[in-house]
Amino acid sequence: MNELQNNNSHVNNAEQSNNSINEIKHPITEQSNNSINEIKHPITEQSNNSINESDHPITAGFKFFSYLLESPVRTKYSLLFGTSVFIFIWLLILTFLIVMRPKTVSFGDIKLDAGTITLKDEDNTSKTLVLNPNGGTDSAWVDTQIQVEKGDHIKINATGKINLAVGRLINSAKDDIQLQTPWADPDGISPKYGDDPNYPEIKNYKIMKNQPFGQLIAGVKGKDGSITFYAIGKENDFVADKKGNLLLTVNDIWLSPENKAAYLPPESNSDYYKNTVFDSISTDRNTALQKTSGWNEEQWKQEIHKQYLIRKRKWDTIKNDRNYSLWYDDNVGAFAVTISIERVKN
Repeated sequence: MNELQNNNSHVNNAEQSNNSINEIKHPITEQSNNSINEIKHPITEQSNNSINESDHPITAGFKFFSYLLESPVRTKYSLLFGTSVFIFIWLLILTFLIVMRPKTVSFGDIKLDAGTITLKDEDNTSKTLVLNPNGGTDSAWVDTQIQVEKGDHIKINATGKINLAVGRLINSAKDDIQLQTPWADPDGISPKYGDDPNYPEIKNYKIMKNQPFGQLIAGVKGKDGSITFYAIGKENDFVADKKGNLLLTVNDIWLSPENKAAYLPPESNSDYYKNTVFDSISTDRNTALQKTSGWNEEQWKQEIHKQYLIRKRKWDTIKNDRNYSLWYDDNVGAFAVTISIERVKN
């Protein structure tokens, strides 16, 4: 009897042990099972925002953009990649422009040059360009690259502002005083600003001596090198008197050995050199007048001769350097010019 009870007791203990073993769960196994249940495959998770073939391009773009923004890491690297591509493209374009330097780009009847747009059809040409008031390379004229025929009807319109004395412009701005030489539109500046009362002969050395300083002017240069001049201003038209290149410039003085007197007036022009004496003493005319009020005739003669020699040394330097564009280089600003040509039909 006791033996039977002992056997039953062993059986009960064994069952209880088995139940305890079944109830014990390893913490790693339990965590692993839970983790497995919680893991979602990235493709499955992304499928809700995936791009379908039936999506509109805008919808697809929004989905892709949303996908990038879901992760800070993806956003960061997307921005870095996009910036790198942008910089690379611009560097590629810049390299092309520097190495190739295309002077002309054409699209059918439209031709693009640096600073110009040309439209052509069978009988007419229209060209818009930006004209700097500094003249050409070795003359006052800028070649428009337009060939005209004798009898062509040419119409030119212009807008913009230029100043013919950048040195005076800077001094006026620095001293907060009124401009000595005002800005000019294509009609040029008033004679009271352009003509020198102490040297009225200087106007004879302009490209077109009877037109104002700074006025837009045109020319047609024939095969023999001769140029026919046309005053333009804001708007004008003319009929070409010969075949040749159409030129443009602003009315100013291009120095040369032949017009030396434009820069170096004769010493006998005492009024001109008295004015340079005043300028050498002070920019304020009243101060200069006070300092020279006691000078006698001999002292004035000496000072005038001194100023003439200073001017002559400057001219010698200009001549040696062939710096005949000196007064055109002193110009700033620009004109926007539109040229329309009605071609003559033979």
